[in-house]
Amino acid sequence: MARIAKSRHSRHLTIFLGLALIALLCGVVSPALGGPTTSAVTGNALKTAKRALGVAKRADRRSKLALKRAAVPGPRGPEGPSGPRGAEGFDGDDGARGPKGATGSIGPMGAQGATGPDGPAGATGPAGATGPAGPTASRSVSSAGTTDISSGATVIDLSSNPLETTFAGRLLASATVQVRNPDAAAREARCKLQLENTLDPGAGASDISETYAFDLPAQAGFDATVTVTGAASKPAGTYNVSLVCSEAAGESLSAERANLQAWAAG
Repeated sequence: MARIAKSRHSRHLTIFLGLALIALLCGVVSPALGGPTTSAVTGNALKTAKRALGVAKRADRRSKLALKRAAVPGPRGPEGPSGPRGAEGFDGDDGARGPKGATGSIGPMGAQGATGPDGPAGATGPAGATGPAGPTASRSVSSAGTTDISSGATVIDLSSNPLETTFAGRLLASATVQVRNPDAAAREARCKLQLENTLDPGAGASDISETYAFDLPAQAGFDATVTVTGAASKPAGTYNVSLVCSEAAGESLSAERANLQAWAAG
């Protein structure tokens, strides 16, 4: 539209300048050539200018009609090919969480897994109530004499008063002995506890303790006192407990005195 208005203004200015030039020429040239006077020429020029202005106006109307008809859009052309797909946009915000669905039925139980490692031990619980004491039996004996144990001998036992039990239970024994070295050479003594059921002498005696060994230095008259303990589970019966000692190499050695105690509890 701006281009149309500019074209129209330029056309009017051109017509006006043309008319003015014609009028000027007519007023200057015509008298000089012996033509009509200025007033006559001016009148004719004005008439001519009016006719030209009318022609210009008609031409302007025709150009407006032409422009109006040209401004009407023509038929739509065929659709062009689709352009390339644009870049994918950013993800939108998460929507609100929906309501919780109904709980389904319980499925079948799976296979049992492997047993895990044992856990740490728990704290010790309170002690239970003490029950009634079981049956017991005991014996004790002492000896102040001297026994030669160079080749092995019984130092003390319960043969004069065996330990008799009417129940199966645990038998315990403890013996203390003083061993003396009679020579200026070193000695090695050995002692142990044995148990024998006097109702079955054919079975013989069995050890109920370790064999304890102890050294005596090379000093005549040197004494060593030791204690030997042992235990065994036995049925009801009559039992003799004995302390047996010896010198390891069969050298001279003596036991000066000894004590022996034995207990049985069901």
